[in-house]
Amino acid sequence: MLTVCSLAGRAGLRLDGEADLTSQDELQKALAALPPDAAEIHFELARLMFIDVAATRVLIARTLQPPHPRLILHHPPPFLQRLIHVLWPDSNAQFDFSPDNGSGRELAGRSPMPKVG
Repeated sequence: MLTVCSLAGRAGLRLDGEADLTSQDELQKALAALPPDAAEIHFELARLMFIDVAATRVLIARTLQPPHPRLILHHPPPFLQRLIHVLWPDSNAQFDFSPDNGSGRELAGRSPMPKVG
């Protein structure tokens, strides 16, 4: 099951649980609700336990559309980093592992999106 929440203060989402083929439609809807002109899209992934190629493709696809936002992945699991490096080596993705990136402040004001699963 995947839970998707929007981040307060910046364009982005928090993903908790497992993102896979069964949750890709809901993930696409959540991404579509983000500002279309965002220069950056942030994802807080500290609680993401699994993501498959289909769900990763949904995240990367947003960076391929104008205005080609930078994808900033906070606390990505190691397998997601490897997946992106192997399948999308030229992607506009940045990995952030800093212990204090403001995500606690942002997540405190998150607004819930529908649960999937």
